[in-house]
Amino acid sequence: NSRQERMRIAGDGIVSIAGSDTSTTPVLSLRNGTGQTSYSNGAQISFGFNGSDSYNHFICSRHNSGAGNRNAIDFYTCDSTSNNTLSSGSIHGMTITNGKVGIGKIEPTTALDVDGDINCNVINTSGDVNLALGKRVMLGQNVTDTNSHAAGIYWHTSTDYAITRTAGAWSAPDYQQLSIKWGTGIILDINGSNFDRSFVDVKGKLGVNVSSKPSTQFEVNGDSRFTGKLEAYNASAEEGFQALVTNGTQWTKYGWRNITKDGTGDENQSNNHLTINNKKNSAIDFMTRNTLRMRIDNDGFLGVGEEDPANKIDIKYHARTGTHPTGRSLYATNDNIPIAEFRHSNGTQGIRIDYNTIGSIGTNADVILNVVSQGTGNHYYKVGSQTAMFIDGSTRYISVGTHTPSKNLDVAGDINFTGTLYKNGTQFSYNDLTNRPTIPTALSDLTNDIMTTTSNIS
Repeated sequence: NSRQERMRIAGDGIVSIAGSDTSTTPVLSLRNGTGQTSYSNGAQISFGFNGSDSYNHFICSRHNSGAGNRNAIDFYTCDSTSNNTLSSGSIHGMTITNGKVGIGKIEPTTALDVDGDINCNVINTSGDVNLALGKRVMLGQNVTDTNSHAAGIYWHTSTDYAITRTAGAWSAPDYQQLSIKWGTGIILDINGSNFDRSFVDVKGKLGVNVSSKPSTQFEVNGDSRFTGKLEAYNASAEEGFQALVTNGTQWTKYGWRNITKDGTGDENQSNNHLTINNKKNSAIDFMTRNTLRMRIDNDGFLGVGEEDPANKIDIKYHARTGTHPTGRSLYATNDNIPIAEFRHSNGTQGIRIDYNTIGSIGTNADVILNVVSQGTGNHYYKVGSQTAMFIDGSTRYISVGTHTPSKNLDVAGDINFTGTLYKNGTQFSYNDLTNRPTIPTALSDLTNDIMTTTSNIS
């Protein structure tokens, strides 16, 4: 009964369609969508240039009752062809279908599916989603893509800031590798703490769990574990691996030939010791040519050539037979003589110890042998447990058969000699005896008297 304006076409060609925010039906309904993935030239909406049908852009829709991804809205733009149509002179730009957006793709398979390069400031995703990169992603200002760039992600204006894959074919045995390039260093920060991150500086130095740039080629703050080989190459016999105390004043170097303790602290401190410790109930072995040469067992006994030392220092040269003692401070066996030698630095004089002899030795033709006691200590010469000869350290008196000599030579027992007896350089005679007995009548009596009165000889 009353008229209401529904659509207006102005003189300048502008069309206005009335409607309400409470409308329950479409204000404008376009009903020429297709069920295919390609189009004839009849787009649903065409945007022409300056009142003409040239340089058109198009929006059209697809509809399908069986396949959800065939229900879509497609956007096409002119490729600069003046009299273009939907199928000629136009470029597909974007498709929206089933909650997915395809840029450059008619049938997107993910929430955002891009066929081509992406230039953006931020990419935000939420939930359990994937970001698939087909070729290159350029991030940051003034980054331009060229065919010379490897597939990957780039920042800034240089290829020195990128995460890419290496060149070559993705085939066995090498395939391709991940390449990370960052001209000013790389930080792997696990939870945002300065003490839980790894750092690779611009010179290739790697720090693990460090709070600042590493000062050495490889620096680890914390424990490390290796299941394979850990190798270090250095021309110096001392350089290779280095273990330092936390304040950096002491360290031990492990070279390809030497183990060296060094540092800058007080050399007299007890903790400057170089310690080799086997905490288990087992030995420390020293080998050459895969043969045991020396062993320190779990009781601290040292065996040289002996696998099972029974003495504090146990030296074996030849294979042992028979029974051998235990608990000695030093024990050595050798079929060769001498077993041990102690010589002057020029080698001319020395002492030799054999398994049954103590003597002098050296390159000199004649080498003296001295037996010296400390201070006025006495000398005992025993056979078994019995003293055969004694020298008093205070008086230097010599005795045989007694420990209390009263003269320079004191014999407790018989004396038998076959040579000549002298007194003060003169041959001794019977008349030189004091308290002489009556001249015996027989030579045997004279001999007996001399032997029984030797205590009177002075």
